[in-house]
Amino acid sequence: MGFSVPPVRAAGGGPSEGQLKYADDLARKNSRVIPEETLKSGKALSLWIEGVVGAKGQTTPVSTFVPKGTESVKKKAD
Repeated sequence: MGFSVPPVRAAGGGPSEGQLKYADDLARKNSRVIPEETLKSGKALSLWIEGVVGAKGQTTPVSTFVPKGTESVKKKAD
């Protein structure tokens, strides 16, 4: 059986080759520069990517959405 080999990550949880390519494509298309510090961590690069992708077409801020039944309830003072 042939198994696919997972993408190689840099030591210390660095970004994968796929992340780097995708981030580079996004940076070019959006005339942005990826901060050098962001390139050292896969998590940091993921957040940068979300910031770029999320900035496009987002009409409603996420913080305004409140799932039903989770509204805050004021307690009465005794």
